[in-house]
Amino acid sequence: MRCFFQPSFCKQAKKHHLSLLFTMRCVLILSILTILPCTPLSASNLWKEDEIAQQIQNIIPEKEIVWLETDSRQPTLALYREPAITDIQGAVVILHDIGHQPNWAQVVEPLRIQLPQNGWHTLSVQMPIPDRIWQFNSPVDIYSASINRLKSAITYLQTKNVNHLILIAHGDSAALAAHYLSTSQHPFSAFVAISITQNIDVTDWRNISQSMKSLNLATLDIYAEHDKPSVIASKQLRLTAARLFGENMQAPPPIPHSTKVRELAKNKTNNLWYRQIMIPNASPGFPDHQQSFVKFVRGWLKHYARKNPS
Repeated sequence: MRCFFQPSFCKQAKKHHLSLLFTMRCVLILSILTILPCTPLSASNLWKEDEIAQQIQNIIPEKEIVWLETDSRQPTLALYREPAITDIQGAVVILHDIGHQPNWAQVVEPLRIQLPQNGWHTLSVQMPIPDRIWQFNSPVDIYSASINRLKSAITYLQTKNVNHLILIAHGDSAALAAHYLSTSQHPFSAFVAISITQNIDVTDWRNISQSMKSLNLATLDIYAEHDKPSVIASKQLRLTAARLFGENMQAPPPIPHSTKVRELAKNKTNNLWYRQIMIPNASPGFPDHQQSFVKFVRGWLKHYARKNPS
């Protein structure tokens, strides 16, 4: 834009303009710094979570919507279903893979809807969504936020007088769940790890080598034949770890086993508390094998995680 005023006036106006912009920027930065210490930080994209929550509330009955209180800036969405039969077994907490949502059509929705038919309460929890804008997406942030939500889920179920708890987790959430179960006191009696991921290049919760060795509860390790490379590559590592954590178990499972099952366990891990299952011909998320996947999980829970095993 041309200037029709004297050069000296133009210089002064330009200087004043830049000074004003600088002042406004400083005020904005100071305002943010003033607000942040008073506002709990989050490892999640809460705007995206809110969008997911609105979408889910449009299709899920209101009676299934639960809001869990955590130290986040807003409550965490969870989806709850009561048992459909009177023979109540306990409750299953379901953690979807990081990046999905608590009603994900693959893995999560089939479990949360069908397990109540076998006497299980189900509570599917919204996991943190990495927020790349604010950079609150480090592994430490994600783990901390995830465990806070898991603890809130436990508290919610205990208020319903449900104390027999099972943890089912998928992908990255299975890895952080394994770390939590191996390093913390917890109320869970069984763990289902679905397509558990492994990262051998790190030393935090994403490296499941140590976590799997230190588990001390019944564990189902289930994956697809054509699963993600990190899942397939670590399947033998998980078997080796299961042999080690089997030594931590002081007694055999309180259920009868056939000779075939005992021999299979002896040959693979010598650990009757652990079973590794591959779903043949399936790809990640078991998109064309949902019923087979759910059948295996339901069957395993019936034998290994019943409140009163027969």
